[in-house]
Amino acid sequence: MPDTPTTPVDARVVFAFSSNLSSSSFIRPPTFQERIRRNNEQLRALKVLDTAKSLEHSADAASNANVVKRTKSKRPRSSSKAPAPPPRAKSRRLAVLHNADAALAAKLQAAENTGDFLSLDDEGIGAGPAHLTCEQWCEQKLKKTPGPKMDGHFRGWVEPNLVKSLGLASSAGEAWEAHGGGSFAKSGKAGKGENAKEFARKMIRKNPNCYFYRHNAPGEDAWHGDWAQDEIDRFVNVAKEHGCGDKWGLFASYIPHRVGYQCSAAYRHVIIPR
Repeated sequence: MPDTPTTPVDARVVFAFSSNLSSSSFIRPPTFQERIRRNNEQLRALKVLDTAKSLEHSADAASNANVVKRTKSKRPRSSSKAPAPPPRAKSRRLAVLHNADAALAAKLQAAENTGDFLSLDDEGIGAGPAHLTCEQWCEQKLKKTPGPKMDGHFRGWVEPNLVKSLGLASSAGEAWEAHGGGSFAKSGKAGKGENAKEFARKMIRKNPNCYFYRHNAPGEDAWHGDWAQDEIDRFVNVAKEHGCGDKWGLFASYIPHRVGYQCSAAYRHVIIPR
C-alpha cells in the first residue's frame, strides 16, 4: 500500500522559532516587585495616594473636634448676702429690764417681786392697771361674781347621812384598815381582766371613793343628761365647803343621783365655763 503523502515543512521556519527561544531578546513576564512598582507609579500619576492621605487627616481632625473636655463649672459667688432676719421682739418686761433707766427697771423688778402689777401701765410707768385679778376680771369683763377658788383637792369624807345609814367607817384610814388594809397599789384597783364596775361594788366599805365613782348610793336612782340648776348650785356649795378636783367618788356622795365620773365631767364642761 503506497505511503500517505505529507506536507513539506519549511526548515527556515523551524530554525527561526528555535533561535528565538534561545535569544536574549525574549520578553519575560514581570516579577511581583515589578508589578508593585508599576502600580505605585500609576497611583502617583493619578494622585490617588495623596487623596487618601488627605481624607485620613480630615477624618482624624473631625473626630478630635467632637471631643469636648468638660470642666467643673463654678458658680459666681454672690457678693450680696441675704438680709438678716429682724430681731425677735422682746417682752415689755424684758425691754424695761434692759433699759438704761435703772430707776424704771428697779420699779418693775419691785412690782414683779411683790406681785403688785396694778400700779404699772402698759409701759411700766404707772398710769393705770395693766393686770387684773380674777375677781376684777369677772366683775369688769363677765359682769358676774367669781366662783370659789379651787386647788384641785377634795378634803371631805362620805356624806354624813350615808356614813350613818350604810354603817361606814368615820375616815378613809379607818375604813381601809378595818377591811383588810394592805398596799393600795395592789389591792385598791381592779386586777387584770376584772370588771371595774363589779370591783368598785365590792369596795363600798373599804374604799368608798372607788364605789361612789361608779355607783349611786344603794337604792338610789341614777340620773343622766344635763344638770339642772339646783344640782349646779349644790355642786358649788359642796366645792366651797370641801374643795374639788380629785376624789370624785367621795364628792359625788354629796350629789344625789350622780356618780363620780359625772361630777368630774360636769366640773370640766359645766362649772368651769360658768
